[in-house]
This record gives sequence, structure tokens and C-alpha cells, in this order.
Amino acid sequence: MKKIMFNKRYMLEASVIDGDKNQTRRIESGFRYRIGEVIAIAQPYQELLRCTKSDRNRAKLYSFMGTAGWNNKMFVKPELMNHFIKITARRKEMLQDISDSDCLAEGIDYDDYTKKYCFFDLERSKWHEYDTPREAFANLIDRVSGKGTWESNPDVAAYEFELLK
Repeated sequence: MKKIMFNKRYMLEASVIDGDKNQTRRIESGFRYRIGEVIAIAQPYQELLRCTKSDRNRAKLYSFMGTAGWNNKMFVKPELMNHFIKITARRKEMLQDISDSDCLAEGIDYDDYTKKYCFFDLERSKWHEYDTPREAFANLIDRVSGKGTWESNPDVAAYEFELLK
């Protein structure tokens, strides 16, 4: 089983787990994931304790205390994760070919009060607001993948997925 990481700072991991985000674009040659493949959402072992109810599973997670995976999701075992997605579609496209509806599926929110498209920065406790979903997504992708990513318009693998309960 494979794992996938979503950015926590900009609430993308939470958006997937809440069922609000159901697409992701990845800069990769070829496709890393197959249609129908079930993939674990990587989270540090320490965070998994909050939603693990069985004593046996809690003991297993505590056995990883002090390891690299305790605080870093890059080093966790996929089979120990609590949340999974299933790839339902995939395609290759240029990053800037994203549609407004796909921007929303990528985790961009719409605020009815301000009439703005936005995403939240946990580190700064700040909403970043924009006039269009593409403008919001362009700024989000530059923050997640590095400044200039949007402007360079790379080929991306666009994956659609569903959260498995």
C-alpha cells in the first residue's frame, strides 16, 4: 500500500479528511497512482492517537514514540494510518488548465460573507482571500509547491479521489 501526503499548514489534509477536497495535482512524470488504488493519508503517529479507540492500536502507536514517524508523516507506515482515499480518475494536464470547479475540489473555499475565494494559513492564523478560484489556487500552489510554480505552468498529474469511511 502507498501513502499520500497533504499539506497541513494550509488545511489541505483536514479538507481531505472532512471530505471537502477530492482532487490533487502533483508535479510528477507519469502517474504514481492507479485508478481504483486505495492510498493511505499519511499523518504522524502522534496525531493518530487522538482518533484511535482500541487499547491495542494505541499501544502499537506508542511503540513508535521517539521514531522519525512520531512527528513526521514522511516516515510512517501506510498500513497503520486511519484514513484512506481511492483514486477514481486521473489525467495529465498543464497546471494552468485547471477549471474554477476543479479549484474548489482542490480545497479552495468560498466565503459567502466576503464573497471571496480563500484558504486558511494555520501557521499565521490568517485567511488568504481572492476574487476568483483560479487566483486563490494559483497563490495556494505557489505556497505549497514553491514560488513560481503557477507561472512555470508545469505538466501535472491530476487525480480525483473519494474518501473511504
